[in-house]
Amino acid sequence: MSPIKESLKIAAILLALTVLFYWKILLTPHQFSLLLSLEGANQAFAWLNFCVATLRQGNWPIWDPYTFSGHSFVGEMQTGAFYPPYLFFLLGIPFRHHGVIPVELYNIFFAFTHFLGAWFMYLLARELGLSTFAGLISGICFSFGGIVARIEHWPHLLGSAIWLPLILLFLCKALRSKVHKLIIGWATFAGLSFALAILAGGLHIVIMEALVVASAAIYFAAVHRTSPATPGTPGEARRVWIHAGVVLTICFAFGLAGAAIQLLPSAEYSRQAVRFLGEGMPPQPATAKIPYAYMADAPGPQSLFTFIIEWLPGSMGLGEWLSPSVSVFAFFLVVIAVWRCWSNQLVRYFFGLALVTVLYLFGPFSFLHGLLYAVTPFLWMARETDRFYYIVDFAFAILAGVGMDAIFARLETDSWKPMKLALRWVMLAALFALAYPLIVGHYDMNQWVSLALVLVMISCALFYYILAGNTGLWVRFLVIALILFDLGSFDWSAANIVQTQAKKEDYLEPLVHTEGVASFLHSLPGPFRVQVGPEHRTNIGDLYDVETIMGAGATLPSGYLELVGHPDLLNVWYDIRPSSATEPGAIFNDSFWKVYGTPHAYPRAWLTHNARIEMDSSKVLDLLNDPQVDLHQTALVDAPVAPVLNESCDGGEDRVVYRRVRNNKLEVDVHSCGRAMLVLSEMFYPGWKATVNGRGSRIWKVDGGLRGVEVSSGDSRIEMRYAPASIYLGAVLTAIAFLMGGFFGLSLWRNAR
Repeated sequence: MSPIKESLKIAAILLALTVLFYWKILLTPHQFSLLLSLEGANQAFAWLNFCVATLRQGNWPIWDPYTFSGHSFVGEMQTGAFYPPYLFFLLGIPFRHHGVIPVELYNIFFAFTHFLGAWFMYLLARELGLSTFAGLISGICFSFGGIVARIEHWPHLLGSAIWLPLILLFLCKALRSKVHKLIIGWATFAGLSFALAILAGGLHIVIMEALVVASAAIYFAAVHRTSPATPGTPGEARRVWIHAGVVLTICFAFGLAGAAIQLLPSAEYSRQAVRFLGEGMPPQPATAKIPYAYMADAPGPQSLFTFIIEWLPGSMGLGEWLSPSVSVFAFFLVVIAVWRCWSNQLVRYFFGLALVTVLYLFGPFSFLHGLLYAVTPFLWMARETDRFYYIVDFAFAILAGVGMDAIFARLETDSWKPMKLALRWVMLAALFALAYPLIVGHYDMNQWVSLALVLVMISCALFYYILAGNTGLWVRFLVIALILFDLGSFDWSAANIVQTQAKKEDYLEPLVHTEGVASFLHSLPGPFRVQVGPEHRTNIGDLYDVETIMGAGATLPSGYLELVGHPDLLNVWYDIRPSSATEPGAIFNDSFWKVYGTPHAYPRAWLTHNARIEMDSSKVLDLLNDPQVDLHQTALVDAPVAPVLNESCDGGEDRVVYRRVRNNKLEVDVHSCGRAMLVLSEMFYPGWKATVNGRGSRIWKVDGGLRGVEVSSGDSRIEMRYAPASIYLGAVLTAIAFLMGGFFGLSLWRNAR
């Protein structure tokens, strides 16, 4: 069978296994859901809806006017605003409920992403010399187990995670090639795969992938400079190092250039934002190194047991714990790979990679963790240390494939006797641990621990059966079935809707049921913003295009929290509260929500004829809180306005008409009785350009964070457009990188012919 036909055959098998593994969300989507968590509903689902709806309107999803009183959508890297696979949602499939993406479509995309991850890992395993069946096992272990299978609330992490096998696949081809054209071509493909991982938005995963790629190139050079294939002279050794360095440079250069459309706006935004490190922790500047005291999300040493026994008491880590379970049978395969194939350089590299990562994983318990935090640039950005189990799971998936080939080879049969003896003792130990509570009369063993012990015994029995010489099709079926059963039993990615709602932990239902509120608000004259009670972080803004002062995200523009304390200044006309609210005066209510009016709110834009200079931001906040300062009459600016504004207009009348043309463009028609400052309740942010009657005009930072534009006496038309140089420069770099990748791809295809 040709390699292409074989690859397509395995792809079909993996696709079928994906459907079987994710039967809950694919076959019974109304009973199970991936989106019931707070972040799953209000970040992943709401962000995706905003992004797709904006693209369908023919606009770029770069500025989000519906949350945080308007902010850079692409600056928040987690949104994955330019991730190409999201175009799947633009295939003409009709939306339901005011343009909301069907949950079934989201489930299909999620499952298909896992299929791609499994297939990419299979392709890498075959490139590394593993057999077809071993590659299939590696793909299953990587995509259906470990961290990759447990980041369902964070699609940006999943989207980034699946590309590492493809990056290493192309990297291996580049390192092994001798022809310059092939070296550049394969290294370019590795870089563009890395760019896709960046565009998905999973910064933590991207940092880990960069470390793996760099370590792989260094290991290759270190091994091959002394291999029998080279004479070992200084010149040859230097050539190998230069080869690896060139490949690595091309890979990272194309990775960064290919993702520039995301990286440059994110870098710009990070200088204007603060991040939140957890409950009770003060916000930190996004560009500042996270203090070591806050690098606490780390697993404990006992978490090593969770590779085979989940929910072991005392094994859970700190913070957002993610289990690294790879199935009992696969873990035994890893042990076999290390034991039987230690002379294989592939095994040494991946085991060493896993070992170093485990030592780092223990966070504050580990000297290595603190040392690398101190000396490694940007590593501190991956604050949740337990997510580094992703590297361990990746290495274990390859080692499991190696172990599968080793046990099927059965060379030197007598040498397997220690293995058989060890399996016998492990089986007896698992049986004793399972029976002991019954013997002593205590029936309080965790049911998941009990299941894990049963799986240990079944895995030992299957190993015995294989070591007896049984390696046919039936045994291969049993191996796949056992691994999938093990991983599926401990897969809680899809939550039971009925049970979650009974616990009042379903965040998707109240979000979707803001549809009635949104319809009511859209029927009212505006423009205006609303606020949702702080205890209900429901992202009605991104889901139903309602302009709000809050939203969902890990960061906020600097100084915005101070402005939130002034909802009148932010044009908040309505307050959304749960239907259980007892305050009288609701102007709308349904079974989920009530809407109240908020008196004394400012309009979206107004004219002032007086400017007060205050360059100290803390004093500006004091003035905002000062009841003696009428912000309708005075604009607080940070530099002198010249020429000065006309404080007296001889009784003339000011008029302001505000229109939002698109998400990233607005127009204001003004009639002013004298020279004035037009103040807009829109967030000041670099990248916005203004014209007054067609001529460029400066945008002032007014009242601590709003936008202001000077206008002359009479009629004026003000246009504002969000057109940051970071987006345009990034788009050019990204286009050049992918066009060059297409050129090299065509060249390689012609070579192959």
